[in-house]
Amino acid sequence: MIDRVVEAFRASGVDYASNVISPRTYPRGLDVEVIRRDALERAGIEDHDPAWREHVTPYIYRHPERFELLRVPADEDHSDQRWSVDTAEDYTLMTRIYEALGRDDASWQEALAVVEANPAWANINREVVQRLVPSGGDGD
Repeated sequence: MIDRVVEAFRASGVDYASNVISPRTYPRGLDVEVIRRDALERAGIEDHDPAWREHVTPYIYRHPERFELLRVPADEDHSDQRWSVDTAEDYTLMTRIYEALGRDDASWQEALAVVEANPAWANINREVVQRLVPSGGDGD
């Protein structure tokens, strides 16, 4: 997945390429973002909102008039999956997936097959609400 986004970025010459530009199609937690250095430097100069210093990329993707963006979607929509590890429930789900796979080098598609074979697992972290990146103030 990383290679796919990096290759798309290199081939296109854009400022920013990602698999999370809306609408999301990959499971949450498999986020890949590739940014040109000069675009990141410009964002650092232009963005005056301290809330966005923790998350440096929102300024870029929230300003498509200033930066050229490339969305790299999955072939199918799997955005209903949450594979981020932010809560105990997330950790429980990811532990089950990892144990079912039995190895470290499995692809995300193999992990998806395990989850699809165990549909009740999706309920483990279904109620977790994703924290949102603040919508800017000064820099917006």
